[in-house]
Amino acid sequence: MIGGAGVNNAGEPPFEIRGFSLGNLVILAGVVVTFASFAEYLSESGGDGLNVSGLGFVYGIPIFLAGAALKYAEIEPVPCYSTPDGERIFESKATDIIQKIKQDVTRHRYGDEAHLDTTVKKLGLVVPGKDYPQLQE
Repeated sequence: MIGGAGVNNAGEPPFEIRGFSLGNLVILAGVVVTFASFAEYLSESGGDGLNVSGLGFVYGIPIFLAGAALKYAEIEPVPCYSTPDGERIFESKATDIIQKIKQDVTRHRYGDEAHLDTTVKKLGLVVPGKDYPQLQE
Protein backbone atom coordinates (compact mmCIF):
# COMPACT_ATOMS: atom_id res chain seq x y z
CA MET A 1 0.00 0.00 0.00
CA ILE A 2 1.41 3.40 -0.98
CA GLY A 3 0.90 6.32 1.41
CA GLY A 4 0.14 9.93 0.47
CA ALA A 5 3.80 10.89 0.11
CA GLY A 6 4.57 7.87 -2.06
CA VAL A 7 6.06 5.98 0.89
CA ASN A 8 5.41 2.27 1.02
CA ASN A 9 4.07 1.51 4.49
CA ALA A 10 3.38 -2.17 3.85
CA GLY A 11 6.96 -3.44 3.99
CA GLU A 12 9.89 -3.16 6.33
CA PRO A 13 10.43 0.22 7.98
CA PRO A 14 13.41 2.26 6.80
CA PHE A 15 14.44 2.72 10.46
CA GLU A 16 13.16 1.71 13.89
CA ILE A 17 12.81 3.72 17.08
CA ARG A 18 12.65 1.43 20.09
CA GLY A 19 12.16 2.00 23.79
CA PHE A 20 9.99 5.12 23.75
CA SER A 21 6.97 6.62 22.06
CA LEU A 22 7.75 9.14 19.32
CA GLY A 23 4.34 10.74 19.95
CA ASN A 24 5.23 11.44 23.60
CA LEU A 25 8.57 12.95 22.58
CA VAL A 26 7.00 15.30 20.02
CA ILE A 27 4.23 16.32 22.46
CA LEU A 28 6.87 17.10 25.08
CA ALA A 29 8.87 19.18 22.58
CA GLY A 30 5.75 21.17 21.64
CA VAL A 31 4.85 21.80 25.28
CA VAL A 32 8.41 22.90 26.11
CA VAL A 33 8.56 25.35 23.18
CA THR A 34 5.09 26.74 23.98
CA PHE A 35 5.69 27.19 27.70
CA ALA A 36 9.17 28.63 27.16
CA SER A 37 7.73 31.24 24.82
CA PHE A 38 4.91 32.11 27.24
CA ALA A 39 7.38 32.31 30.11
CA GLU A 40 9.51 34.76 28.15
CA TYR A 41 6.47 36.79 27.10
CA LEU A 42 5.25 37.06 30.69
CA SER A 43 8.67 37.72 32.19
CA GLU A 44 9.86 41.19 33.03
CA SER A 45 13.13 40.98 31.10
CA GLY A 46 12.04 43.75 28.75
CA GLY A 47 13.30 42.10 25.57
CA ASP A 48 16.71 41.19 26.97
CA GLY A 49 16.11 37.43 26.67
CA LEU A 50 16.06 35.14 23.65
CA ASN A 51 13.06 36.93 22.09
CA VAL A 52 11.26 33.68 21.28
CA SER A 53 7.84 34.61 22.63
CA GLY A 54 6.23 34.32 19.18
CA LEU A 55 7.58 30.81 18.67
CA GLY A 56 5.00 29.33 21.02
CA PHE A 57 2.20 29.96 18.55
CA VAL A 58 4.19 29.71 15.34
CA TYR A 59 6.05 26.48 16.17
CA GLY A 60 5.14 25.17 19.63
CA ILE A 61 1.43 24.58 19.16
CA PRO A 62 1.79 22.90 15.72
CA ILE A 63 4.57 20.69 17.14
CA PHE A 64 2.24 19.74 20.00
CA LEU A 65 -0.58 18.97 17.54
CA ALA A 66 1.75 16.82 15.41
CA GLY A 67 2.70 14.87 18.56
CA ALA A 68 -0.97 14.45 19.45
CA ALA A 69 -1.64 13.10 15.93
CA LEU A 70 1.24 10.62 16.30
CA LYS A 71 -0.08 9.56 19.71
CA TYR A 72 -3.58 9.06 18.25
CA ALA A 73 -2.23 6.89 15.40
CA GLU A 74 0.09 4.91 17.69
CA ILE A 75 -0.14 1.18 18.28
CA GLU A 76 1.65 0.17 21.47
CA PRO A 77 4.21 -2.63 21.33
CA VAL A 78 2.92 -6.04 22.30
CA PRO A 79 4.38 -7.26 25.61
CA CYS A 80 6.50 -10.38 25.25
CA TYR A 81 6.60 -12.58 28.35
CA SER A 82 9.22 -15.30 28.48
CA THR A 83 11.57 -17.15 30.77
CA PRO A 84 15.33 -17.17 30.18
CA ASP A 85 15.08 -20.80 29.01
CA GLY A 86 12.27 -19.93 26.62
CA GLU A 87 14.21 -16.96 25.25
CA ARG A 88 17.28 -19.13 24.73
CA ILE A 89 15.24 -21.75 22.86
CA PHE A 90 13.59 -19.02 20.77
CA GLU A 91 16.97 -17.58 19.79
CA SER A 92 18.32 -21.00 18.81
CA LYS A 93 15.25 -22.17 16.84
CA ALA A 94 13.86 -18.92 15.39
CA THR A 95 14.07 -18.30 11.67
CA ASP A 96 14.77 -14.88 10.16
CA ILE A 97 11.07 -14.38 9.44
CA ILE A 98 10.02 -15.18 13.01
CA GLN A 99 12.67 -12.78 14.35
CA LYS A 100 11.37 -10.04 12.01
CA ILE A 101 7.82 -10.68 13.21
CA LYS A 102 8.95 -10.36 16.83
CA GLN A 103 10.81 -7.13 16.03
CA ASP A 104 7.75 -5.80 14.22
CA VAL A 105 5.22 -6.42 16.97
CA THR A 106 7.45 -5.30 19.86
CA ARG A 107 7.92 -1.73 18.60
CA HIS A 108 5.63 1.30 18.40
CA ARG A 109 3.74 1.51 15.11
CA TYR A 110 2.09 4.57 13.61
CA GLY A 111 -0.78 4.78 11.14
CA ASP A 112 -1.51 1.05 10.91
CA GLU A 113 -4.82 -0.54 11.81
CA ALA A 114 -3.25 -3.33 13.85
CA HIS A 115 -0.01 -5.22 14.26
CA LEU A 116 0.63 -7.31 11.15
CA ASP A 117 -2.41 -5.74 9.44
CA THR A 118 -1.10 -6.22 5.90
CA THR A 119 -0.23 -9.85 6.64
CA VAL A 120 -3.65 -10.57 8.13
CA LYS A 121 -5.27 -8.90 5.12
CA LYS A 122 -3.25 -10.95 2.61
CA LEU A 123 -4.14 -14.16 4.47
CA GLY A 124 -7.83 -13.27 4.22
CA LEU A 125 -8.39 -13.26 7.97
CA VAL A 126 -10.18 -9.90 8.04
CA VAL A 127 -13.95 -10.21 8.27
CA PRO A 128 -15.69 -7.48 6.22
CA GLY A 129 -17.39 -4.96 8.49
CA LYS A 130 -15.38 -5.97 11.56
CA ASP A 131 -12.16 -4.66 13.08
CA TYR A 132 -8.79 -6.30 12.61
CA PRO A 133 -7.94 -8.99 15.17
CA GLN A 134 -5.82 -7.46 17.95
CA LEU A 135 -2.59 -9.11 19.08
CA GLN A 136 -2.69 -9.13 22.90
CA GLU A 137 0.62 -10.68 24.04
